[in-house]
Order: sequence, then structure tokens, then C-alpha cells
Amino acid sequence: MRAPWTSREHGGRDMRLLTMAAGMWAAALAATPLMQPHNARTLIIVVAILICAAAGVVFTTWMAYVTHNHAAFARRAATVMMLTFAGLVLGALAAMTHTAMRAVDPVYAASAQRVAHGVYRVRATAPALRANGPAADCAVDVMVEQTIQNGVQQSARVPATLQARGDVCATIEQGARYDVHGAAQRAVWDTTRIILTARTATIHAPAPPWWHGIETLRARFFAVAARLDDQGRVLVPGVTLGLLGQDILTGVTIDETYASQLEDHCKQAGIMHVMAVSGGHYALIARLCTIIGALARLPRGALAILRLATAGMLTMLLVPGQSVTRALLMGIFAVGYALCRRPCQTMHALCWTTMLALLTDPTRATNYGFALSCAAVCGIATMMPRIQASCARWMPRGAAQALAMTVSAQVFTLPVQILISPQVPLWSIPANLMVAPFTDVATITGLLACVCATACPPCAIVFATLSAWCTRPIALAADLFGAAEDGCIPWAQGAPGMLLMLGTLAAGIALLIALHHLHAIVQLIHHHGRRGSMHASRPVDAARRWWRQTATMLTDIPWSQGKE
Repeated sequence: MRAPWTSREHGGRDMRLLTMAAGMWAAALAATPLMQPHNARTLIIVVAILICAAAGVVFTTWMAYVTHNHAAFARRAATVMMLTFAGLVLGALAAMTHTAMRAVDPVYAASAQRVAHGVYRVRATAPALRANGPAADCAVDVMVEQTIQNGVQQSARVPATLQARGDVCATIEQGARYDVHGAAQRAVWDTTRIILTARTATIHAPAPPWWHGIETLRARFFAVAARLDDQGRVLVPGVTLGLLGQDILTGVTIDETYASQLEDHCKQAGIMHVMAVSGGHYALIARLCTIIGALARLPRGALAILRLATAGMLTMLLVPGQSVTRALLMGIFAVGYALCRRPCQTMHALCWTTMLALLTDPTRATNYGFALSCAAVCGIATMMPRIQASCARWMPRGAAQALAMTVSAQVFTLPVQILISPQVPLWSIPANLMVAPFTDVATITGLLACVCATACPPCAIVFATLSAWCTRPIALAADLFGAAEDGCIPWAQGAPGMLLMLGTLAAGIALLIALHHLHAIVQLIHHHGRRGSMHASRPVDAARRWWRQTATMLTDIPWSQGKE
């Protein structure tokens, strides 16, 4: 007799939504590169996807109806196919809507064929950062809200990258609105991205008080970080706000040669993600809020409000990015699970986050930061428990957890990394294991330094120094594993390289599964008839028994000689 559904329910093992999210991603990925105004190929591809999806839904619905009383496997396959095709439909509709909205945008349409000169009213959506090329001194993400071209004023809503020089950079503040006299054109590396080059910029509306306070807090934190040594100036802002020291516009003076070399070594060693904001920041803040709520005996609703408030403040403080968006949405879902008295189901939260993010902006399908963040979380949710259980037989629990998290994240992010850089870092896993114990401490102390930068500068200096000490292993790992010339294996470029990596990983996983089953069969044959011997062969259990027996023996020894 089968157990009731309440005992069989385990939402973390339910992968049905993953197929729907993958379908949405595939549809958005197929249409996003062609999202150009008046592009007939976009319409053809979207219509073809809709036709195929409709045909698939009809077919799977019919198959589910026919096999309703015959085969459970067929019903499950039909469910998976229907969810996949539903994701394709939603992704195609989102791409079509996004393309239609951008096609009628005056800034996007004017910059498609030529350089569009005019006056643009923009709102800064991120802090000003140092520009990479010599064409500008700073670059900042903005939202174009209005344009005046050829004497005609029109409303607009399109994201762009504002590039400026000199005094214009010093006046830019996140949240403020500016009237920019300049030219809009398409980026060379991405034809869907608009570059707005400013000649002059005058402030139209100042930033709200909360954004002004955030800018002041960041500036004072950068001033505190400027008092550290070279590696601290580079890495402490990175692990705290996701902004390397050499990208800060003002307030920090850094040796450019050392900063560039350290960044290259981190990339070669495969630990560059440590300096990017991910779910780790939000997980740490949620854990601290849970501890505070437990000590203060806060009710569930108050704890949820506290977690949402701290997540919102952290999001405002961090440099905006797609990985921040993913982490924030998953944090909100985690609070919802807690309010509903349900355990946090990572895979479900990731799928819902991915679908909502792609519905609001299908261009996220081509963003490497968003893809890396989602892939890492997906790997941790699917592979980490099995790897940790296997490794726990041979090593302590903490080491097994760190190794399992590193391996699972690396396996799922490798295909995306191949698209960014066609090489495979050989020492990525040991480098990540080396820096893992110090990353959380460096992040917490860095955030404390940022918070104390205004209220208590001496405490901020102490916390920043502690964070710099914890980032020294990151610099050491970068020099140790990233400086070697043979630290990376060259790989094929582009989509062929990604497909080759996927095939290699699939073959490796299949081989490991086969070896695991073969080992289990050999162990079963070898220990046939001897009960309990398989458990006795675990080194960790044997070591624990040895320590317990040794402690018992030392306790029973008469250390003093009694009087006769």
C-alpha cells in the first residue's frame, strides 16, 4: 500500500516548473537578439514559436486525455511537455510585447539608423562608475524619460548608458534627473544597447532624500576603504558592494597595474564571482534577521517585515545588476514561504524568479550575470545534496558542504563561462575552497563598515581593516592559482564550445553514476552475509569511535596514587 500524499510530498524534488522556466528562457533567447525595430525576422520567429507551442499543447493535451487511465509515465510526460510549451508561449509573447514597445520608442527608433542628436531628460538608476575606455571619464546607467529632437518633444522610456567627461561626472547622483545635451547611438558590442554621449548636463530634479543619503553613505565608505592597503582598496568594496576599487569614480586612489593584475588573476583562478553580489549577501542578512527575531521573540509577521526592510535597504546600497535582481526576488519568495509556514523550496523560488524576470524584461535572457546567477543556484539546488552526502562519508561535514557547493555551482556555470571566455580554469575548485571560509566574514565586516561610515567612523575603520584581513586569502588564492600560465585549458568559442562543454559534463556525470552503482554492487558482493560491515568502513565514523574510545580510556586512568 502506498503512503498518503502528505508523506510523499517534497516540493524541493518537483522539477516541473523548471521545464516551464527553460521554455520561457529559450523563447526569449531566440527572439532577443533580433529585437530591432521594423525587423521582419523577429515577427517570423515569434509566430513560428507560437504555432509550434500551440501544436505541442494540443498534442500533449490529447495524449494526456488518451493515456489518462493507462500509463502514469505518459501523463507525467504530457504534463512536462505542456509546461514547456506554455513557457515557450509566454516567452514569445513577452518578447513580442517588448519588441513592439521598443519599436515605438522615439529614442530607440532614432538611434537605429543614425546618431540622434538632441536634448534628453534622464534619470540616473545607478551610481556613476569609471569608464573602461578613453572616450569618457565615467559611465552610468540611466532611464531616458523624455527627448527633444528637431524641436519636437516626445515621451520615452528606454534604458541607456550615459557617458560623460569632467565636471559632468561629478554632478551625477543616483535618483536625480538631468537634461542632457548629447547624441544617442547604438553600442558596437550590443546593437540593442543605447549609448548616450553627453556634452553638457544640467540637473532638472535633485535626488530624493533617501537616494542622497545612500550616495553619502557610499562616498564615506569609499573614503574609509581608501585608508586600507592596495588589496584592501580593491577587494573590500568588491565583497561589500560588488564594486571593485578600480571602478570607483572618486575617493579611492589605486595602483592601476596592481588592480588590473589582481582582477586578471581572480578570473584565471575562477574566483571572480566572490567580488560580485549574489544571493550570499541576502542569505547572510536573512540569517542575521532570523537570529535577531529569535532573540527578541518577534512574531512571524514582524520578522517578515524586518527581513523585507533589510533586503530593500541592502538593494538600495548595492550597485544595481541582474544578479542583485535575482537575489532580491528569491529573497522575497523566501519570506513568502516563511509567512505561509512552508520550508523554503529553492528550485521553486528560482523558477518563479526566472519567469517573472523574463516576463518583465526578456533581454535578461542574454545577460551573462543573470545567467551565471541562475545557473549557480540551480546547480546548488539539484546537485549539492547528493554530492554532500557522498563526501560526508570521507570528510567532516563542513568540508563536505563547502566542496559540494563549489562543485555543484562550478558544473552548472561552466557552459556560460565558456561563452564569456573560451577557457576552463583548472584550479577553480581548490581556489574557491580556499576563499570560502573567509568570504562571509569579509562581507559582514564590510557591510558593518559601510553602515558605521557615517555614524561612527572609528568603528568603520576597524571593521574595514577586519574585512581587508579576510580578503587577503582571496588575493593569495588569485596569486597562487591564477598566475600560472598553464592554469587554464583553451576551449572552443561560442555556441559550439558551450555544446561541447555540456556534452563533456553529461558524459562525466554519467560515468560517475555508473561507477557509483558499480561500487555499490562490488561492496554488496564483498560484504554479503556480514551485516554492519559496510557502516564500519566509513573513515569518518571510525575516527569518531577512536576519539570516543580514547577519551573514555584517558578518563578511566587513575592519575593519582592513593595513600596506602
